[in-house]
Amino acid sequence: MEYRAGQVKDTSIVVVELDSSERFIVSTLSTRNDTQVISIDSTTGELTYRDKGGLDKFSSEADALHYITAGTRWLVKSTVYARAILGYTVIGNVSLLLVATKLKTSVQQLPGGGTVCLVEESQWIKIPLRYSQPLSKLESKNLTDLQEVDIDNMYYYCETRDITRPFPSAHLATDPDREFVWNEWLSKPFKSLGLHYHCVALLQGFVDSGMFTDGRGQQVMVALIARRSRLHPGTRYLARGLNGAFSTGNEVECEQLVWPIIFPSDKSIPFSVYVWRRGTVPIWWKAEIKSTVAEAEISVNEQDPYRGADLYFSRLGLRYGVTSSTTANRKERSLVPIVCVNLLKNGPGKPESILSHHFQKCVDYVNGLDIATVGMEIVLIHYDWHTQIKLSGDVGTVDGLWQLLKPHAPVIGFKMGYFSLSEKKMIKATVVPNTTSMGGGFTVSSTQKGVMRFNCADSLDRTNAASYFSALQVLVEQCRQLGLFLNSNRTLDSRPSFNRETRGALGPLPPGWESRSDAVTGKVFYIDHNTRTTTWVHPCPDEAWRKFDLSVEDFKEATLPSPISLLSSLFLNAGDVHATLYTGSRAMHSQILQLFSEEASISKQYAAAQNMKITLQRRYLNVIMDSTRQKQLQMLLGLRRKRHFPTVVDETLQVLSRSPACVLKPVQSNFPQLHAPSDLISIKSKDVIWVCPVTAEIVEVFIFLSKACHICQLLLTIAHGLSDDTSPASFDVRAGRYIDSLKLVIEGATIPRCANGTRLLYFLPGVVNSEDAAITGAGSGRVRGKDNQFPWLYEFEEQEGDIDFLTRILAITFYPALPGETAMTLGEIEVLGFSLPWENFLSKDDPWAEAFATGSVKQAEQSQSKNPFLVSENVVHGELDKQPNGMEDPFASSGTIGHGLDLLTGDFSTQTTAFDAVSWNGTPSMTTSQSWDLLLSDTTDSLDTFEDPLRRIDDVGNNVEVKTASDEYVECLKSFCGTNMAKRLEFSEAVELEIIRFGLGLSAAARDRMLCSVGKDPASLDPNRLLTPLYSAQISQVAVQLAAINQVALEDENLAKIGLEELGPESLKDTSDVCEVHGKRRSDTLRIHVQATGLAPCRVCHRKACAACRVCKEEVALAGAGTTTPVFQTLSWKDCLCRKCCPQIILDALLLDHLKTLGSERRKDRIRNAAVRAIKEIYGEAFSILPGKHPQDFGIQKKQLEALLQGEKSLAEYPEASLLASVDTVEDSESPLSLLANPFLGSQSAYWRVPSSVSSVMLTVVLSTPSAVSGLVLLVSSCGYTLHDIPNLEIWSGNWITETDRTLIGKWDLKDEVAAAPHLFGQEPPGQNEGQPLRALRLQFNNYKKCRILWLKLTLQGPLKSSLDSKFDLLNMGTSTVVKQRSFGSDTEPPCIHARRILVVGKQLQDIPDPSLTSLVPMKQAWRNMLEQPVLTGRFKVQVEAEAYKENDRVVVQAFSPSSPSIAGFRLESLYTIKNTLRFIPAKSKSSLDVILDTVEGLLVNPGSLFVGVSVIQEERPPVHMSFSVPITQAATPLYFDFGTPIQARELTFELLGDITAFSDEKSEQQNDGPVKELSIASGLSLANKIKVYRYASISEMGKWALLSAV
Repeated sequence: MEYRAGQVKDTSIVVVELDSSERFIVSTLSTRNDTQVISIDSTTGELTYRDKGGLDKFSSEADALHYITAGTRWLVKSTVYARAILGYTVIGNVSLLLVATKLKTSVQQLPGGGTVCLVEESQWIKIPLRYSQPLSKLESKNLTDLQEVDIDNMYYYCETRDITRPFPSAHLATDPDREFVWNEWLSKPFKSLGLHYHCVALLQGFVDSGMFTDGRGQQVMVALIARRSRLHPGTRYLARGLNGAFSTGNEVECEQLVWPIIFPSDKSIPFSVYVWRRGTVPIWWKAEIKSTVAEAEISVNEQDPYRGADLYFSRLGLRYGVTSSTTANRKERSLVPIVCVNLLKNGPGKPESILSHHFQKCVDYVNGLDIATVGMEIVLIHYDWHTQIKLSGDVGTVDGLWQLLKPHAPVIGFKMGYFSLSEKKMIKATVVPNTTSMGGGFTVSSTQKGVMRFNCADSLDRTNAASYFSALQVLVEQCRQLGLFLNSNRTLDSRPSFNRETRGALGPLPPGWESRSDAVTGKVFYIDHNTRTTTWVHPCPDEAWRKFDLSVEDFKEATLPSPISLLSSLFLNAGDVHATLYTGSRAMHSQILQLFSEEASISKQYAAAQNMKITLQRRYLNVIMDSTRQKQLQMLLGLRRKRHFPTVVDETLQVLSRSPACVLKPVQSNFPQLHAPSDLISIKSKDVIWVCPVTAEIVEVFIFLSKACHICQLLLTIAHGLSDDTSPASFDVRAGRYIDSLKLVIEGATIPRCANGTRLLYFLPGVVNSEDAAITGAGSGRVRGKDNQFPWLYEFEEQEGDIDFLTRILAITFYPALPGETAMTLGEIEVLGFSLPWENFLSKDDPWAEAFATGSVKQAEQSQSKNPFLVSENVVHGELDKQPNGMEDPFASSGTIGHGLDLLTGDFSTQTTAFDAVSWNGTPSMTTSQSWDLLLSDTTDSLDTFEDPLRRIDDVGNNVEVKTASDEYVECLKSFCGTNMAKRLEFSEAVELEIIRFGLGLSAAARDRMLCSVGKDPASLDPNRLLTPLYSAQISQVAVQLAAINQVALEDENLAKIGLEELGPESLKDTSDVCEVHGKRRSDTLRIHVQATGLAPCRVCHRKACAACRVCKEEVALAGAGTTTPVFQTLSWKDCLCRKCCPQIILDALLLDHLKTLGSERRKDRIRNAAVRAIKEIYGEAFSILPGKHPQDFGIQKKQLEALLQGEKSLAEYPEASLLASVDTVEDSESPLSLLANPFLGSQSAYWRVPSSVSSVMLTVVLSTPSAVSGLVLLVSSCGYTLHDIPNLEIWSGNWITETDRTLIGKWDLKDEVAAAPHLFGQEPPGQNEGQPLRALRLQFNNYKKCRILWLKLTLQGPLKSSLDSKFDLLNMGTSTVVKQRSFGSDTEPPCIHARRILVVGKQLQDIPDPSLTSLVPMKQAWRNMLEQPVLTGRFKVQVEAEAYKENDRVVVQAFSPSSPSIAGFRLESLYTIKNTLRFIPAKSKSSLDVILDTVEGLLVNPGSLFVGVSVIQEERPPVHMSFSVPITQAATPLYFDFGTPIQARELTFELLGDITAFSDEKSEQQNDGPVKELSIASGLSLANKIKVYRYASISEMGKWALLSAV
């Protein structure tokens, strides 16, 4: 990135929407000399930026706009001009882009550069997406509320400087303090693209500046910056005191920056910075409005009201402590003073007095703690502001405040320094580098030590007034030390000889000043290096902080009015802003800020009426609007997303059929001149209708995806004319890495008839082994059966499909509805999936690097894995492995459950408990209550021995019988069942078995096979079938609520870490005591609790319980009958119960939740392993050798390679390019895909080679884009060539995979080329890459060849047989046309074909023009006439004689009379599918990779496919059963399913099948969860009144009246 030397232009943002629905963000930053184009995918909303010149990076904005609009303004649908990007997010089928359209320059130029801009006007650009997954009604409402967040005049930013920390900050603008960045969540899409400067860091609060002139005529700038903390966001009555993030409500950091305006700009600029805080009382308390007239009632939490206060003050101590101290011993450092000025009413009977009382106790409590990391001293000053106003008036109140602050203000002080462009002046002081493009640096001569904090009940009016009068005194002292004159009587200050004894000692010299003595007279004079002037007068003749001794009247008389007026104006505006943010109204009691004004008495007369008006306005807004405004702030920050947008995932899928994807084979068409096959996958071809020939029995579309990926979904756009008869009836999908090894993904998926332009979304599951599908499919809910077969609690019969991140080719086969009668029409095809971040995963900051690093170890040494979910079902187990800490790994090697398994937490203790002493060998499992009784008993002896039957090894002589995971699972089952294998297990026993299964690494299919082999029905162990329907519904509800409560706690815990990073994780925990329930000092648990950082006593038995052994008040309340506890509410710390005293339903719900968590972890590990396998396939086993980790630079080789490229581009580099067909490869060789990998990634000695029995191979390379190819570069293997393994090379080019399209480019005998390069012979010297010549050959073509596909045939001369038939056709690969003949080699190693890398050289083309498309199209009118043919038949309703609903409206039975006409099909109104993404209690510690995996797991493994099964009963005929796929589409869309042939039915039964338990009902945020009464499907899946059967009849014969019965 290149930066300008100063800001010479404003940032320009242009959001362009084209007529094709494409959208682009054209960004021209003030700090860059180029323009970037960020594209917004119209389907998923994903942002795309590749940083490639001519594609999305241009020299100017005009060039960028010309490129995306193809040079014509007629393609532009709308344009939005903006000044800054504030954020972007995707919410379901809508994306939102927040931009600032109008700015106000609040601070023109900070010392050292940097402009602070206030957002005066902003705009939410709502972008409807083509994605068919709908939002719920609640989410749609919340989306509207989010767009109504008040941004204007409340938020500000600085594009080039970090202003989230006190000035001057040494951090870059892209590294702000997270506590004050309000759009961190909204900026993530840009940061993930590497565009860290494009979305500014947005701060909430107040910023403004003003100028005054001092007594000498010097112009002075004063800037007031107030940044509001986001750690406890909210409104007045919903965000008070401390929260789970250890922050207070309405917490604001204020900064007063003063500097003189000095010209010219190359001179040094002195400055002074003063920082203070304001916020509510830092204890756990709340205020509730119980009457619209009376004051709010204040209450303090009864138990532990000061919890987290130490961490709150620690955050202040770390921020305002002297971090540059050179004292080695922390205890010898001076304590950080934190002076708290409490302005609450503290008189007897005052409601606020309880807060003052507890505030004092809180300060005493924190001061009494030994916080070694942060040495701080908290001083609390009580000053009853309102009482002082009544007793002493405004003047007396200010006088009293100054007297209280006088001892503390000089101790805290403020920062002094100067900015200079010259490095010579930056000596003998702390130097802070300037992070803007101006250069230079800051010299800090003195720092602020500690901070002053003001508070009242709301941190509003009283706080603002007290802060003002304190800041005013500091301003005077700041100006004095800067050498600025604020005294109104200049004669006193300018006298060269004044009496020191009467006026006080001289102050310190300002920054940039120096004192010297005259050589003749000896008189002292002063040099101002900033202005290069001298004076006899000391610049700071006054005594430091002298004006604290003055009364208000004396202060007014002795001080210039201009700085007082300026500061008063700034604080008046700041008070209004902060009050509006917190209460929705302006500030009250602001007349006291005008105390020094001549109009003070006049403003006071109107103050009472104005305050009454604001009071009434606040009360109304607080009662009516607070909850909505609170929700808006949470949504803006990305908090409580699972509450406000429960169905929205964090990561979006990618549309991988977009350009540069291509269609590999011509598609049959009646009008080939109208459209190219690529139009079927191009968004630019708006509303394309592809017409296939009438004679086509099937139509195949082969798509080469833009990247290697795992495909997840298929989005089809229905396209037809007036009649929908031309829509396809069904389709098949095959996918794979190579075209000759495609696997069937979906077979016979139904395409219902629907309106033109309807988008239908289909889920593409991973390929499931046929045997696994057969054994687990019976209980999966995909077949007809009773409702108890559905996994209401847990996916017991989960089918684990393949996860392949290297899928590249998708083949879709469409079948016409009326073959041979009507032409079939196709619309746009979109393939959605997830691709690994191939471009940036090699970066150490990329979260996927963690998966590669850990996954490599897991796969290479699986027996030493700590993860229980990576063990194969047939792994042979050996000895216990040791953990780094010396503990035995309970899951190592054998993958079995070790000692002390905690069913709720998955925790394994180092000391055995009573639970450990229970042998499973031949002993029936305990019930849940018995398990907990033993676990919680007091008789825990760490010396108890325990023989784990799962790890038993039978010694027979010298032979050792080693058991597989399947064998151990059967042994464990026998320990539960004893000799009676038909025994029915309890729910807790079945859950235990499932936990053991996960520990052993067994899949559901492997478990079922093993159970069937011993005569045990797998269904008898299904936890879904072992509880009553009512109890299943209740614990399912409780489990969801537990997950919701703990999700809130997890968010608070992550926020709490902000600003406390220096303390370390152990400082956030209370490890001073031992849990009396679990017997451990700490517990690593999968759960998160609101009390997760310490011990708490049980309300019943009073034992101290850790987070893993207790449940909080909210969780306990879920078990109560008739409870009305909301899922989301303000959490409290008042009560908790240990597990022994906990209700049974909570324990069962926690067991269920733990089971879900283990299943999720297994799926995520499968995703990790698939990612690792994909990377190894490309870069080899040594893929850890990545950029930044190379022992050498390969600089010489890179230069040589650039010389071979001759300034052209590499056109076939993975992942953009790939091989189309599989190639013969030796087993221990590198993958053929490695031939296209980056030449300097992976092992430099590894290479690809074919079996020695094969003398000829064909490499089919699909280039990254349509290209003009000029040559080929072949990188020779490390083994080098011999005289016998130099191949001949033949090259063809083309655009389709058919043989007739290929054109021969030429033939090369490489012997001549190799002979001219002796360094290509023989083994490459190991470890000598640097300095060695590049082992490469370049083959130059005679001219450029425009193509998309290259065929490279390598042939060895000799008697060996070719592996390719002479008639090579990729479309027929995998059939009998390919004959592979192999011969046996001799005793010595025979020659073979080998290579390390292949580079295709040339230039990219935007498009390859088709000559047929440039000519006139005479068939265009015929195409239009065909689509506009009138509809001759219509659908008419068939009367139903009787209709019944069963199984919660999942089944519909319709009866018909014998005289009813034949039924042609049924109409189904599209189902309202809402899928809650919060499925279980979230993990405690989540890395960025874990967040991605959580989303990917839901997208890849939990699709939620639905089917409608139809059973037909006919007279004198056997029943007929049919199944129809139900795609996802917009709500209330009519879908028509034809039976194929009309049926004369007496009864039709429609049954909804599939993953119905993946969907849930929609709940409002205010809805309380009472006890459920039955187990039922989501109401949106109900078939009631959604099924109508129809018949076809001629419209002309039926007449107009019959149209009233049309369906």
